[in-house]
Amino acid sequence: FPVTIWAMPTLVYENPTVLPRAFFVDSVKKEAPLSILHHLRDGDFNPRSLAYIEEDLPKAIEPAGPDAKAILTGFENHKVTIKTDNPGHNFLHVSEVFLPIGWKCTIDGKEAKIHKTNYALRGVIVPPGKHTVEFIYHSDILDTGKTISLSVNIATTLSLLLAFFLQKRKKGESQSNDVKQSS
Repeated sequence: FPVTIWAMPTLVYENPTVLPRAFFVDSVKKEAPLSILHHLRDGDFNPRSLAYIEEDLPKAIEPAGPDAKAILTGFENHKVTIKTDNPGHNFLHVSEVFLPIGWKCTIDGKEAKIHKTNYALRGVIVPPGKHTVEFIYHSDILDTGKTISLSVNIATTLSLLLAFFLQKRKKGESQSNDVKQSS
């Protein structure tokens, strides 16, 4: 249906094949990065059931089946929280860009390895049961930058206040001297 907003026609399309931000796949397959790109380009696989990875997994995963659930419960700039309920050791595919530096994954507070999935996204093995999976970004460099920035801002503010106070004081002294000289 065309929708008119501010007298400009806009078309809104629904994508019936859109995948959720986080979901379990039934299987993973190890491939070389270029081969994964070819599969993505050719569209010769079902991303809902198969994920491509670049390295071997530490343990075998089981097909997730229809009972495995992943619900996105929190999404912030530096934190993604997913509640899961899955029957076995299943592979959770998360449609967020894989960045090896800064991002950590925890499952119920215990660190878990993030696997590069489908060339550019994230995946993690989740043990059976109900869990809270969190992806948290922390960067020492960012923290150092924040500290330096805050320190410089405080020093600048104090310098400006000191300059203002000294200027006011100097002005007061010169007015006092002018009054003394006129008498």
